Amino acid sequence: MQPSSIATCASPWACLSCAAKIRAIRALEVDRLCKAHLAAGGGVTFLTFTFPHGLGDSLDESFTTVAKGWKSLLSGAGYGGTKQDDGSITGGAKKRWGIIGNIRAIEITDGLAFGWHPHVHVLCFHDEPLSPEDGSLQEFRAWWSDRWAPWIKRTLGRDVHAERGVEAVPVRDTAGIGEYVSKIHFELVRSDLKNGRRKNRTPWQIAIDAADTGDRRDMARWAEYCHATKGRHVITGHQALQAIYPPPEPEATDEEAVAEEQDGTLIAMVDGTLWRAAVRQNQRPLVAQALTALETAGITAMIAVLQRLDRSRRVVANRTAGGVPLIEYDYSWEGGS
Repeated sequence: MQPSSIATCASPWACLSCAAKIRAIRALEVDRLCKAHLAAGGGVTFLTFTFPHGLGDSLDESFTTVAKGWKSLLSGAGYGGTKQDDGSITGGAKKRWGIIGNIRAIEITDGLAFGWHPHVHVLCFHDEPLSPEDGSLQEFRAWWSDRWAPWIKRTLGRDVHAERGVEAVPVRDTAGIGEYVSKIHFELVRSDLKNGRRKNRTPWQIAIDAADTGDRRDMARWAEYCHATKGRHVITGHQALQAIYPPPEPEATDEEAVAEEQDGTLIAMVDGTLWRAAVRQNQRPLVAQALTALETAGITAMIAVLQRLDRSRRVVANRTAGGVPLIEYDYSWEGGS
């Protein structure tokens, strides 16, 4: 049997391998843009927008709500100002706060008590830093809150918490109050590396729990997450800032990011027949357990897990492929247990 290669899907949401590659590249680009802007004397504010949610809310609808909500905040004269006959712009938040661009990301958690909780993270780039000392940061947060809360009320009929509905934190370089620039890209983009707070779980934690226990609710939640995030962007808005701070080379697309070779060591290969058998039997939790066993206890442990797919056929690693063990069915073996 010939070993079967694993295709890439370029999903930044629901594929452990592809998400890590794509989000790592996007995070590095966010880090570069923040540092370049701060070095030029500008300011960056980290905004978070949340809304009341409940167990009856579907993730697809909630995701759409926060995505549309952010777009609505950037529309109209209230944000962009009014263009005069001479071409000048008067009024608007962009002029008032010196906003030159925004980078938006959406993070998702899930809780047993209140269900899916998608929330918006935004890095807002200003001409000058905003400060809590002079009150500019508080005024900035209040302006966004005064737009966000009415929009959620009109859309969902729910009241946004006056303080926690919108949060604003200045991004700092080496001193001052706020988030260090060295970790802000992690907060914005690398939700795949986070753990949920309190009793909330990230989607990856749901996937792990589903793989470990086979819990039907967890499997259903993971399937809902995969469906709701399909085709969605991890971040938006950074292209406009790249026109101000050009990258040293063109940014890779999602497809290009996952196609790049990554540093690592090939430990083993799984024969295509064995791999497809696991997929056909809807044994994805068992496959996840097998991969975990390989990482934590080695090839023998992985074989023991894969053996549970079919007790009538023995799983072995008696041959090599590309210089590494090939895990496959032993077709010369007759018997069973």
